[in-house]
Amino acid sequence: MPYIVCREITVHCEDKYRLSATVFLPKGTLRGAALIGPATGIKRQFYTAFAEFLAANGYGVLTYDNRGIGQSLQGDVSDHDATLQSWGQLDQQAAIAALISEFPDSNYHLIGHSAGGQLIGLASNALKLKSMFNVASSSGRLLNMKLRDQVKSHFL
Repeated sequence: MPYIVCREITVHCEDKYRLSATVFLPKGTLRGAALIGPATGIKRQFYTAFAEFLAANGYGVLTYDNRGIGQSLQGDVSDHDATLQSWGQLDQQAAIAALISEFPDSNYHLIGHSAGGQLIGLASNALKLKSMFNVASSSGRLLNMKLRDQVKSHFL
């Protein structure tokens, strides 16, 4: 899309792990900045068309690959020790910091897809976000489930 500038960046996590990310810069007035939190196992390129749409409508966007996924995989996948906790506590936290660095003095928003919305509570800087919109994210609270699903989930 000719009205959007897109560039690849590296996001540095607290534990020195490096994540591959893409920044979408709109031409014109910045209306806000959005982080797209990826679902489990989903590469950031899956969100490109949506990020371009947001950028075309005035939003700066950052997409990223969690550790062990896509271009953020370092080494062999079978040797990787990535966890959901590290994705929220380290990766998402670093992605929020990168979003703020890329778009200072803006309003920050999370668009979380599945785990990308569920894990936000683990990021220590989550309160810097003005809003959050989750797609296909469950609450993770067993009491919100039917009894048979509660029992199955408890033992998983």
